[in-house]
Amino acid sequence: MKSDDADDNYDQKGDHIECTLKEIGMSNCHTPTTPILLGHHTLQKVFHQDGNIIGQIVTFNALSELAKDVPKKKIYQKTSHGVGRIFVKYHVPGIVEPVWQCGTGFCIKKGIVMSAGHVFTFKVDKNAPIETQEMQKNLKYQKIYIYFGPHASLDVDGLPVSMDNFYELESLGRDFDQKFKAPLSSTDLNGKTFHWNPANDLEVLKFKEKPPKHVKILLPMLPTNPQAVDHYVMGYPGFVTLDKFKADYDVSSVKLGLESLYIEVVKGTRYFENKTVFIGKVVKIENNVITHLCPTLAGTSGGILANTEQKRKFVGVHLGGSQEIGNIAISVTHPLFWDIYETYVLKNDDKFIKKNLKHLKEYLIYFNYIKLNKEKIN
Repeated sequence: MKSDDADDNYDQKGDHIECTLKEIGMSNCHTPTTPILLGHHTLQKVFHQDGNIIGQIVTFNALSELAKDVPKKKIYQKTSHGVGRIFVKYHVPGIVEPVWQCGTGFCIKKGIVMSAGHVFTFKVDKNAPIETQEMQKNLKYQKIYIYFGPHASLDVDGLPVSMDNFYELESLGRDFDQKFKAPLSSTDLNGKTFHWNPANDLEVLKFKEKPPKHVKILLPMLPTNPQAVDHYVMGYPGFVTLDKFKADYDVSSVKLGLESLYIEVVKGTRYFENKTVFIGKVVKIENNVITHLCPTLAGTSGGILANTEQKRKFVGVHLGGSQEIGNIAISVTHPLFWDIYETYVLKNDDKFIKKNLKHLKEYLIYFNYIKLNKEKIN
């Protein structure tokens, strides 16, 4: 009998995958001093300097189908069933109604969801008084939900339009913070080093109740030969007004009018807050951090970075980006990701491993997991 987590419909490209340590981010790179700090406060890269969108933005319609024809359409659609919008509920002193913040998450096992860690911290208003900023820094969320539908909007008051088919989640803790101290880092073309803040920017959660049956799990795969194929981020971009958009992207090097660019983004995302595919290229993998040019927006953090050739698989978790180096994902080859995956997905679950082995084989070999645990493949 098949495990509920098993899925035999993944694409197979053969057992042999050629890769190098450099391709999957294990090369030693020179790290200059005085790194520049990046994080969820920095703008994700959407446009080239000439004002054109750096990739392609395509959203899903009410039937969970892509709204227009693109190559690999079926791959995107099959993968989408594992990706949902995260809703985080806060009670803010002085505000009567709850305040909601959103991000993206995806299922890595039946009942287990992964996202970016900063999705679950309250956004600090840098223009507020110092005491207000301190309160916001220490604010804890009340509830976390995930919704897997194509349209997941907030109303004019910042509240979810409907709570139907929302599933409550709870964190599985952050024991991994004790194991990993080094920041995620990468360099630009001039060798300037950037560090990502916060450190260990992942979160793993579980469903408080029985998880929905229609949701599919997504599996990690090695990011081999990344520049040769298109990649994509799948997530839910948050709503942004024209004024905010113009203030954020008021870059003198952008030649086209920002109003025109805003209209392009609005059309591509169908007015934001829909499940959306952002298609682009991987720039490089360094220190197990993937720099890419998928034209993402705020709200997509915690979504998958995936190879367009493989359905229901991913090579990294999208975190955010900057105008300087592009957008950033943590690779599935990063020791932090592997520690989480081994602890919360593989540990004490031989049934899951055996049912998904043909899809996970190369990944597990990379970490010597099969070699060290031979009984799992017998």
